[in-house]
Amino acid sequence: SLISIIFLFKYFKFWKKDKIILFLLIFLFYGLALTFCNNFSQSFKEVQNYFIGWLFPFLLGYAIINKEQKIKLLKLYIIIFSFTLFFGFLAYFNIIPNEFSYIYFTQDSRLAVICNHTVFGAKCSFILAMLIVLFLFMNNNKNKYMISAGILFYMSALLLSGTRACYISTFVVFLLTILFYTFNKGNPVKGIFFIIFMVVLSLSFYYFNPVLHKRLNNTNIKTDSSLVQRIDIYKHGLQLLKNYKLFGYGPNNSIKQEGNIYNLAHFHNIYLQMILDFGIVGFFLFILIIFFVLKKTLLLYRQTGSILYLMLFFAWISILISQLFDCFFRSSFFAGQCFWITGLILADDKNRSLPL
Repeated sequence: SLISIIFLFKYFKFWKKDKIILFLLIFLFYGLALTFCNNFSQSFKEVQNYFIGWLFPFLLGYAIINKEQKIKLLKLYIIIFSFTLFFGFLAYFNIIPNEFSYIYFTQDSRLAVICNHTVFGAKCSFILAMLIVLFLFMNNNKNKYMISAGILFYMSALLLSGTRACYISTFVVFLLTILFYTFNKGNPVKGIFFIIFMVVLSLSFYYFNPVLHKRLNNTNIKTDSSLVQRIDIYKHGLQLLKNYKLFGYGPNNSIKQEGNIYNLAHFHNIYLQMILDFGIVGFFLFILIIFFVLKKTLLLYRQTGSILYLMLFFAWISILISQLFDCFFRSSFFAGQCFWITGLILADDKNRSLPL
């Protein structure tokens, strides 16, 4: 991703008009400035993570303007991820060992290929949202069997990951996609059939998988340790919000404040994390980045009618909902892939001419 720095300076005259890149730069350099006013070592590491996970992959994807190349790279990414996921399924059902050197496939009896089960669930949710849109809006019926298999594959992986935040976000996005499809196409029968299919699939996994059954049955705000910790850390964050409102505590400093009785690594809510670390100023910049991503996605969809932009729009909605319960964007492992795909899809060849 460091290669993208070359593109940033060489083609800045093309990109300085793009508001996503502009506010990404403003937000990151604002965060960099905050590091000098707070605990430099831990603050700098946090901001460095955002540079690596947000800006560089976005620019690297944004440098690709040829539509055929975009689609090929997106397919290649999904194929590679699906390939590793296939071995994850084999390990989950004890057909192959769970670990190979530094590579692991499960975590606490939950599917988690190479990364934490929550990050893995977010990756599955991101791709699943795109596949659902592709299935509903694609006119080519020949490929729909393959897309259906992909939806089944990734839905299975998501359910086995045990990532409840992504269960919620995927369910909401699924309903929103059906509503959008029915409103635009006027074909409720297909939407109803799809709903029935997804419900049957989810219930099948619920009843025949003891780990998933136990994890969902234990969901209780009074007895579930994970939920209890989240509620307590939310309360702690709201108390901290009374101070340092404008500029925040500094990147990765708010979670270190006294009162974090569980010694959690983050606030399990990206919006709370952002406003506490970067203050109202930084939170506003963060929201602007999201706003311009969604705005440009919808604008390009209306102008071109390409499903690619609609896929990205609902994929982002999925992640934004799940971020209410976690901080996936702090993980460069997930954010890097998310922003790379975003830059790849949103690159607009009408306004510039690049060699890639």
